Amino acid sequence: MNAKREEACQALAADKRRLGLPLDEVRRIDALLADKWGITMPLPMEQWDDRLTELAGEELAAEYWELHDEQAQRYASDAPVPLKLETAFYDTLADERISGHVHSQKRTEILDAGCLLVHLVRELCISGPILDVGCHIGYHADILAQETSATVHGIDLSAKAIEAAHAKTRGCPRLSFAVGGLEQHAHAEAYEFIYAVRSVELDKSSARQICGALKPGGFAAILTKGEPDSSQRVRKAIRDARLGWGFSDVVGGYVGDGRGYEANPVLVLVKDGLQLIPADFVEQAKSVWNNYFKDYANAVDTLWAEKTQAYFRGHWLATNAS
Repeated sequence: MNAKREEACQALAADKRRLGLPLDEVRRIDALLADKWGITMPLPMEQWDDRLTELAGEELAAEYWELHDEQAQRYASDAPVPLKLETAFYDTLADERISGHVHSQKRTEILDAGCLLVHLVRELCISGPILDVGCHIGYHADILAQETSATVHGIDLSAKAIEAAHAKTRGCPRLSFAVGGLEQHAHAEAYEFIYAVRSVELDKSSARQICGALKPGGFAAILTKGEPDSSQRVRKAIRDARLGWGFSDVVGGYVGDGRGYEANPVLVLVKDGLQLIPADFVEQAKSVWNNYFKDYANAVDTLWAEKTQAYFRGHWLATNAS
């Protein structure tokens, strides 16, 4: 079974231009993010701060910037970010007055990751249950519940984010949310698919927790907070945790005036898979960007809002259906 699932991953990654949804579905998901979650093309940088204060009021805006800047200073000096500080920041970000505005800065990543996750669930015949680690206010879990028939359980350390997720998705079938982290919810062989978007760093501990929570032959898709560690030590830790290589991909695109382009690799893993993670998996992830996406993004007739991997693939599929 695991060999077949590895073969399915290899078949998916044989031509990464096909790792996407039809154009009409990409547009539908993009519209859902905008209409329900307020995640749209971000404002230019010179307008962004004023709009944040306008939406939040001075008190909430000041709280946001204080927490944001404290985290940024720690990242800049390679100092660890205390859990209390990180949770306080995501509590603030869950406030409905600013959640859409702030999340819009990562619109391309959010849109592209959502489309890729839907594609993986369909093409790999994942029936669920699915675990969303670090779901925050629930937009990816909502997309998967609406676009597939799988049951999705979202978890997050921010109680306010989980409260917002419940409020925004009330009445939506096949969705549930709970406060906590991977270590509290990594129930033995409970999930067929686990994904994490900027909420898990792959190391010995997290790899073991993910593998333990996956059903035999289950899949994981991990987008780390920064570029993933491709060192031999980390690749060995993942392999020792009984997670084998599926493939790597990239999500992202144009993120607005003053920001340019951003993209991040996604690593797809198979429980008890036999394939070792290659040393160049980050380069393999970026291959579609370097080989195809740049030309698409630079084309004069490509709309700014559609300079993302999801739209690139949707347009490519529309003219290469066979």
